[in-house]
Amino acid sequence: MSRVHAAKGSLRVESSRRPRLALFAALASTLAAGGCALVLGFEDTTLRTNEIDGSPIDEGQPIPEVDGGVDAGPSRITVSPSTAIVRRGRTLDLTVSITRGNDIGGTVTVRPSNLPLGVTATAPEIAPPAVTGTVRLTAAANATLGPRTIQLTIEGGPATLPSLEVPLLVADGSGAFDVTFDTDGFVFDASRGLDGTFFALALQVDGRILAGGAGAAPTAGWMARRYSSGGANEAAFQTASAGLPADGELRALAIDGLGRIVCVGTSAPLAAAVTTFSVARLTPAGALDASFGGVQRLTVLETPQGSVARAVAIQPDDMIVVVGSRTEGASETGLITRYKVDGTRDMAFNGGAPIAIANTRFIGVSIEASGAIVAAGSSTGGALPSYIVTRRTPTGAADATFGTAGTASFGNTYRANGFVRLEGGSLALVGDVRQGVAGYTAGVVSGSGAPVFARAFATVAGAGYYGVAAQGTDRFVAAGHSTALNGEARVDRIFVDGGKDGTFSDGGVAVIEPGGTANAFDVTLYAAAVQPDGRILAAGNRSNAGAVIYRLWP
Repeated sequence: MSRVHAAKGSLRVESSRRPRLALFAALASTLAAGGCALVLGFEDTTLRTNEIDGSPIDEGQPIPEVDGGVDAGPSRITVSPSTAIVRRGRTLDLTVSITRGNDIGGTVTVRPSNLPLGVTATAPEIAPPAVTGTVRLTAAANATLGPRTIQLTIEGGPATLPSLEVPLLVADGSGAFDVTFDTDGFVFDASRGLDGTFFALALQVDGRILAGGAGAAPTAGWMARRYSSGGANEAAFQTASAGLPADGELRALAIDGLGRIVCVGTSAPLAAAVTTFSVARLTPAGALDASFGGVQRLTVLETPQGSVARAVAIQPDDMIVVVGSRTEGASETGLITRYKVDGTRDMAFNGGAPIAIANTRFIGVSIEASGAIVAAGSSTGGALPSYIVTRRTPTGAADATFGTAGTASFGNTYRANGFVRLEGGSLALVGDVRQGVAGYTAGVVSGSGAPVFARAFATVAGAGYYGVAAQGTDRFVAAGHSTALNGEARVDRIFVDGGKDGTFSDGGVAVIEPGGTANAFDVTLYAAAVQPDGRILAAGNRSNAGAVIYRLWP
């Protein structure tokens, strides 16, 4: 019998041949030291070779093994990195390590299989006293692009170990268009006019891609689309989602535990009325979910001058947290509200009323493991804006352990347009400059609300980041554009400490559309997402094609 384990950054398999008395002794020792959780191995008993978490794929960089198992006697085999990229025309080394028990004493061979077309691999022998071997993957210049799970089989020794499965991505150059996505690296939708725009992206666990936005007159209103991983539009979903509001804009998407799709934005309850903070839910097939009670809107009394919902997050219990703002003359008031699964307001959250924070514009929200709610945006109404992050308890009270009295404010003159929580707990905002030299801006606060950095990344007229997505614990991607004539559109990858990731594209910047190029079209980018294999999506508008999604190699 054998066991299979996965730890972040390395895969491990181990045989379970050991004397029964030794096993009981190990279990008793573990119970005394750490309790049942260690024995049961809650975090380390299932093979998790491709977690749906948007982690970056480290190209040939070993990731330290995290060993949470309790078995010390059997042999163990690990591989690092546990997910990997090999680029066309290049090589990648996988390090295979053996912790020998009494069941493997001689030479073993590591035999790779299920390789993509055009990729070859060495099959190293590991003979005592050596404990590591290197599998070298080589991709030909014409190797088949895309993801593939390869297998590493251990041959030799009396123990039977299952094959290791290693997710591999065969890629072109970092930041280049992924031509496996609709053959040219982008998909577009002109069905709602050339001014149709995608403002939101979400990824399903089956690899399909959701996009939401708005059309242009005469076909204005919310639009939702679903694409295969290869970029094919799902016509049935497009037809089913036609019941979304025929005015206003869909600004954000989230997927709940049952695969239902929550859409938020702004729409008018009646013709000629002011547009209002609005929430709708679609079934997995794309139709309006009748069990949600139709489109839920804040009342006119709550937002007499109009309002907009800009972000949504789903709690583990499928309750829905939505943030945005309402107009207050020349300023805005930030709003945070929570809906139950049936679409009604949650009375346990601020008595069912939206939390209203004056002179604030919320653009992002996330849910902490503790159930706390983090809302992010920027200040409004004053002479100079700044980034703002606030944390609330599950009932809506300010969390005094975060920042100063529950709020962190930093990045003077910066307006936030996008927000994401990184895997390690850091909170990243991206945006633009509202006074002084225009440019792309970003900033990070720690999970406790301590500012880490806030800086501008380029001084470009009319420039700003709008979309952002986490890529693991230590970096994020930001998508944006400049509004000047023949302006640029770009995707940058940034470390959590504020440095550019020079391993991405050209010095950390992938140019979608170069500035100053008079080519009869402009590109604007408003949303970003990172697929589990590391590939990067950026969405918005292409002026000669309508709503658009680009996919780039990581």
